[in-house]
Amino acid sequence: MTLSTLLVFEAILVIEMEEVLVAKIQFLGANLSIYLNKESFVSIFSVAASITKSAF
Repeated sequence: MTLSTLLVFEAILVIEMEEVLVAKIQFLGANLSIYLNKESFVSIFSVAASITKSAF
């Protein structure tokens, strides 16, 4: 193998590693967003339930 071939393979490996990292970051971001939306919904629902309960 020539040096240039090795450099090309190394560049491809680095690009693949970056793509995996970006995919993991996007996955974690999506999961965090889902979690925060659920927590927000639960909090709003809890406040609404408290208001409804205190009205009776």
